[in-house]
Amino acid sequence: MEAAIPGPRTTFSRFEFGWMDIHFPLICFTGTSFQGVALIGLEIWTDQDKIAVSENPYTTLSNFLSWRRKQFSRIRNDNAQLITGVRFSGSTIGLAPLLVMCSEYQSGGINSDYSQSVLGVASTIAHEMGHNFGLNHDSEGCCTANPDDGGCIMAKASGHPFPKTFNQCNKRDLKTFLDSGGGKCLSNMPNTKTMYGGQRCGNGYLEEGEECDCGEAEVNPTALTQMGLSDQ
Repeated sequence: MEAAIPGPRTTFSRFEFGWMDIHFPLICFTGTSFQGVALIGLEIWTDQDKIAVSENPYTTLSNFLSWRRKQFSRIRNDNAQLITGVRFSGSTIGLAPLLVMCSEYQSGGINSDYSQSVLGVASTIAHEMGHNFGLNHDSEGCCTANPDDGGCIMAKASGHPFPKTFNQCNKRDLKTFLDSGGGKCLSNMPNTKTMYGGQRCGNGYLEEGEECDCGEAEVNPTALTQMGLSDQ
């Protein structure tokens, strides 16, 4: 899946460090939740926000999806997730349409960076991306993960520790979505030359000069020892 992640300047005003310090664990977490996530668009709105971001999540989602449609030819992507430092009204920390993965018009979501840990917004992105894939909120009996370990990603509500697990109900929803013809954009190999960070050892994609590529060492500790690189 080729993903784009823009971030308004309101996101970064909360941090004394830069985006480079927080993007890697975020992509790492999302990539292990949905294997095969390729970041092909990382856009920081440092001068001004490109859309109106408000406390109303529905208005913000509408504004963001409209922006994505207009920018699609410039940043082609299968899915886009907005990260914002704005706190949405009520208990909402993210919002996304259901069953829309690969849609040029609706494949995306919005995510409030509400936690001091980047894993907080990463788990929210995984949740909202799950809705795009057709995953519903967990019903009773679906989640068997230990609450002390964070529970399940598609729970109606979550907190610290942050959830890291999809369950059998989620897998059933995903299979239903894919069997019905959803997700047709996901079969192509991402252009690694346009991925954020470029071609490199550890991105999980087999490229020229590599015998194998098992992914980031943070995700797969044996990755770097298993990869074979030519001298060219």
